[in-house]
Amino acid sequence: MIVVNYHTPDLVLHMMSTLYGSSLEMVIVDNSPTLELEKGLSRYPKAIYVKNERNLGFAGGVNAGLKVANGEWIYLLNTDAQTTPIDVLTLVHAAQEHHALVAAPQLVRDDGSIERNVGYFSGSISHVLDWLLARPRFADPHPITIPTNVDVATGGALLVHKSVFDQIGFFDEKHFFMYFEDIDFSLRLNSNRISILYVPAIKVRHSGGGSSDQDPTIKTRNYQTSLYAYVLKNRGPFVAWLNTKLKLFT
Repeated sequence: MIVVNYHTPDLVLHMMSTLYGSSLEMVIVDNSPTLELEKGLSRYPKAIYVKNERNLGFAGGVNAGLKVANGEWIYLLNTDAQTTPIDVLTLVHAAQEHHALVAAPQLVRDDGSIERNVGYFSGSISHVLDWLLARPRFADPHPITIPTNVDVATGGALLVHKSVFDQIGFFDEKHFFMYFEDIDFSLRLNSNRISILYVPAIKVRHSGGGSSDQDPTIKTRNYQTSLYAYVLKNRGPFVAWLNTKLKLFT
């Protein structure tokens, strides 16, 4: 499991109190300049701790964790998400049973509502504008009651077989600091015909915004910068410029 911290030491330490001691390998990547998390993790000596010299963002933090992770399966989990070792292992078993290399659980907000964390990319004929912008269509999760293949999953909780990174590479930290690195990763999966298994029976509590909501102005700027980078990378400068002017993908 890889967890990336940025000024959320209390959330990470609470997560460790739940998950540590199980069969899960815990890789904690610290993007924060303080030593608060490092001190707290002294209670968990078997955890793999990676201290970055600067904030590498989510994509760079995940990649730093991938370089030291030893497991066959890598579970990416936000610091503001809550799960159990049993649910993690059940998700792995579901992926193996369905011969999937990537899997995502259902994300549930604090108020009990279900997140739209999975969806599909569109064909050029069925949804021309979505295809033009490489814009995903997030699915209504309520009708999905059984394990289902999807094209897109957000990075709040995502299980990936390590061989996938050998095939398509790590997260793109060159273009994405925060936001859209998971959508870009999903698009690369889709281009390589790798589906994502959505397993709604596995539910992960996701509060949302644990790191990003600390400064709304920076959050908005990071989002807009990454949106532009995503469209530019995958659809070229003209479409990126067009989207900036017309705000077709916001």
